[in-house]
Amino acid sequence: MKFDCLGQSVCENEGQCFQDTPDCPQRSMCICPKCFYGTRCQFSSSGFGLSLDAILGYHIQPHISLIQQPNIVKTSLALTIIFMVVGFINGVLALITFNNKTICEVGC
Repeated sequence: MKFDCLGQSVCENEGQCFQDTPDCPQRSMCICPKCFYGTRCQFSSSGFGLSLDAILGYHIQPHISLIQQPNIVKTSLALTIIFMVVGFINGVLALITFNNKTICEVGC
């Protein structure tokens, strides 16, 4: 990666774009300025809050399969799936419960 992208940059936030060949490039990459990261420098590390992007942003490796990702990424994905499944089951059980007419009659 030696060649500038010659005005065809896909990089955001003033990232520097480089490509493998000047004519008909197959690959390009972005060199991000300070406080930005991601394949296109699309994420900012300044002003992080409590979000998965802030916590896991630097750990997620692009173009790498899930099996080869760090354990923190796999753990967060597993917990996210578990919470979604439990929430879905909770919603279905709530619908079943409140579709029962006798349960709806009990109360004030």
